[in-house]
Amino acid sequence: RCIPMTPEREEMEHILQECGFSDVQTENYFVRDDLQDHFLYSFRNFPERYLSEEVRRNTSAFSVFSDPEEVERGVSLLEEEIRSGKIRDVMRAYENGNGDYLFYIARKKQ
Repeated sequence: RCIPMTPEREEMEHILQECGFSDVQTENYFVRDDLQDHFLYSFRNFPERYLSEEVRRNTSAFSVFSDPEEVERGVSLLEEEIRSGKIRDVMRAYENGNGDYLFYIARKKQ
């Protein structure tokens, strides 16, 4: 079961406006391969790094917010997709020009 972590864009803009923000804008962010700090999606181009228990232990999405059994099943599936080469198709399916994250920029109404 997949539960969105944030509301859809239109809903988020409405929430910000209801909370007294105006001039709501957005900015796309693309995860770069040379990041110094790592987070869940920072290894999107290097999926084999998620096989490391140390990486998962130091990523809150795995260590705090996920069911350990589900993570283990996912790691097994990822390992098989890497071994078979299917991971390349999965990665291509997620490519887009909209960025990996969407930042909201808004000003508090005075």
